[in-house]
Amino acid sequence: MIHFRSSARRFAGEALRGSKTRIRRSLERLQVRQFAPSDLESLVFGQHHVGTQAFFLETLGSCHSVPLSQFPHYQYLAQDHAVPTAGCEYDRYLSASWEYRYGSQGNTPEQRWAKMESFTQLARQIQDRCGQGLPPFRAPIRVCRRPDGRWILVDGNHRASIALYMGLPIPAVAVRAHSHLAEIVWIPEERYGSGRLSRPYQSLYLGRREILTGRRRDIRERLSMVSHSDIADATVVDLGCNIGASCFLAAQEGAREVIGFDVSPRLVSAAIALNAYFASPCRFYVHDLNCGAPEDARPADTVFCFSIARHVERRDGLREALLRMTRKVLYFEGHPNTSLSDYGDLLPGDEFPKVELHRAVTGGRR
Repeated sequence: MIHFRSSARRFAGEALRGSKTRIRRSLERLQVRQFAPSDLESLVFGQHHVGTQAFFLETLGSCHSVPLSQFPHYQYLAQDHAVPTAGCEYDRYLSASWEYRYGSQGNTPEQRWAKMESFTQLARQIQDRCGQGLPPFRAPIRVCRRPDGRWILVDGNHRASIALYMGLPIPAVAVRAHSHLAEIVWIPEERYGSGRLSRPYQSLYLGRREILTGRRRDIRERLSMVSHSDIADATVVDLGCNIGASCFLAAQEGAREVIGFDVSPRLVSAAIALNAYFASPCRFYVHDLNCGAPEDARPADTVFCFSIARHVERRDGLREALLRMTRKVLYFEGHPNTSLSDYGDLLPGDEFPKVELHRAVTGGRR
């Protein structure tokens, strides 16, 4: 890895080699607990992706710890009285979420209206079951406890919102963190997802502990070469962030704000979902570095550019991103069997007058 200054355990292979369905079936055998109404406020939104991040950032200004009382699902019951209304917060949430998941053909006003009516009907059915003395909920919600003690709502947004609104206890299956994280990063469609060796490209760490094993197990070792003064209370940008492992580590080391960019919407969505677990000051965006820096990007104190040069066809685009986004320090990692001279066009000496070479990391690679 090259450092520039300017005027950057085993992965639950058994689970990942199976399907998501297999993972879910194994979870159903776990013990079911009851969430009392007073416990429901400890739930935070967990079904994140590119669309939901945009929605929550626009409406709330943050997204990794959205409490149940601020879910659009709950607001639909509490403010809109479960009456379908075009343009209500729940409708706008559906639009943002479905545009990412299904595209414009699966995100019409009529389809969203049908979903709102379906939710209203579910609330009425649960209310009727209570009146008949029957258990109100036919299936438990799924939750996962994160390091700060709060619970991520993995599955059951609508049922949990109804429980909070009606003051009802609700059964919940507690999913082990390892299984939850493994499910998030299961992206077999992509080589730099889990499409090779049934492991994600990057390992994930909580402090010094590897909590999910990837094909590159040197992520923490690499970050240890970054000067603490370049991270503590700094703004950090990670170009080619993948599932955000370096971003989460930078945040754990005290970064004030971390922004990751990657060309893959699936990988970016995984990073956003992972941050409901890490609860870090991180945001993630889809961007193609062939096009240079994002138009609205602000320079960061510290920029990471780790092993992506070969994957960007337009080197002038990558060069422009590096120059525009680096305010103080760039940490740049090249590729095997290359030297500093191979990146001279990306790293002009007049812009990066001071160069420090670091030893190569020794962890596993692809």
